Amino acid sequence: PDLAKWPPVSRRKISRVGKTVIQKVRELDSWNMFTAPVCEAFPEVADDYKAIVTEPMDLRTIEEERLPTYGLMAELQEDLILTFKNCCVFNGEGSEYYGYAVEI
Repeated sequence: PDLAKWPPVSRRKISRVGKTVIQKVRELDSWNMFTAPVCEAFPEVADDYKAIVTEPMDLRTIEEERLPTYGLMAELQEDLILTFKNCCVFNGEGSEYYGYAVEI
């Protein structure tokens, strides 16, 4: 989607604000689809997923690996969008998972 970039947050606040945003997304993710890497959470689709999705992303990876490296809140925004975009690309428009990702 074409969204406005999130406003700047001071570097020392990025971690705190980012963790709050991630927690809110976790609360919205009642199906726990985005909590962990897809290939770990859903091993039955791992091979197909790796063949389709070239840049996997999930909430745990964002929080544990990516958040400490962000210089801008827009980077968190981009990774969250990537998380949901991957779901849409892999599952296809019209699937219940596509609709769920768009809804969050």
